[in-house]
Amino acid sequence: MKYTINVTQEDINSGIRQQCLHCPVAIAAKRIFPNKCISVVPAHIRVGKNEFDNGILYKLPDDVAQWITDFDWKHNFNPEPFSFEISDDNLWS
Repeated sequence: MKYTINVTQEDINSGIRQQCLHCPVAIAAKRIFPNKCISVVPAHIRVGKNEFDNGILYKLPDDVAQWITDFDWKHNFNPEPFSFEISDDNLWS
């Protein structure tokens, strides 16, 4: 199954740098996976039952991984809304 994640300006404004549970990508992914615990690092999105559950790991596209790194560490980064897809065909193993 494919999922489209839309990171909005509101997600960006609400996001917290260097917080895997509260970054803009995690906030946006929560709309796709309601009632799940979402955490994000540059390599993947983890969708679990709670923050201690290993859950399912979806690999992130390289450009999204770079966006997350820039959001977390570049203070002069001016993020803009964007969309990307993840898929069951692209699980982290």
